[in-house]
Amino acid sequence: MNSPVKIGCIIDDDNTYVNLMSTLIKMKKLSEKLLVFNNGQEAIDYFEDTLQRGAKDELPQVIFLDLNMPIMNGWQFLEQFDSESCSGCSLYVVSSSINPSDIDRAKRYPTVTDYITKPMEITTLEEVFASAS
Repeated sequence: MNSPVKIGCIIDDDNTYVNLMSTLIKMKKLSEKLLVFNNGQEAIDYFEDTLQRGAKDELPQVIFLDLNMPIMNGWQFLEQFDSESCSGCSLYVVSSSINPSDIDRAKRYPTVTDYITKPMEITTLEEVFASAS
């Protein structure tokens, strides 16, 4: 990999998963900065504020989105997420659900790059960041 992704993002309310992913991303030096949001609403608020300030360079290049969260779940986030304003973002749905209808539904969103089942393998994590850098 040439250089790490400037900004990565995890949207997930599972602290254990977030801590593990954060540790792996830092250990492997895959991202210079990592944003973490506990639900979709926190992420939407950050994206809207960042765009209003004209700070597109503060938007993530890689987003990992969980589906089951309080306040605003992943499906609600996908409905509100504006991929045009976040051009250059690769959004991955990362869920423990292996339900084919969830996978198909997620892949119908044009903003979704791929669906990854938890737990994510380290090689998959590295491939995601390599393709975004």
